[in-house]
Amino acid sequence: MITAQQYKVRTGLAALVSALSLVGLAATPASAATTDRPKITETDFDFGLHWTLSAPRDGGHLYWDNGGVVNLQGYMYLKNTFDDCARMHIEYFDASHLEVAEDFSDWEAGSTAKVQFWINESHTTTGVNHVHIHIDADRDCDGDWSNLGEVVFDEN
Repeated sequence: MITAQQYKVRTGLAALVSALSLVGLAATPASAATTDRPKITETDFDFGLHWTLSAPRDGGHLYWDNGGVVNLQGYMYLKNTFDDCARMHIEYFDASHLEVAEDFSDWEAGSTAKVQFWINESHTTTGVNHVHIHIDADRDCDGDWSNLGEVVFDEN
């Protein structure tokens, strides 16, 4: 026989487990088919998640949606980049490796210390199944951009 106290503990634990499972479900897009983990680590310019010592420990998230949406999320980190600027640069390709679009995040100014900027860039189109992700750096913020640290992903 279960006492009233045991019943309260069991129902409380069941509610907690249920709530935690809902939190886990809410963390990813509802229709995401696959997720890749892009990480770029270059001198003074990085992209990913969970900063540890001198670089991101994990990659960001690249969500491939069944409806044609590709979404990049993560932090762009700049270290000791006073007078420099950076932005994320994403190129989208079809199955024949023809570029169908490209996207740039807002550019961000560096600092004498480490600074981080949340990146959330999405592109919607059908036929994208290949992306190139770069950090574009502009030393002196004078409009002269160069690509750093390319990573490449295919859907599935």
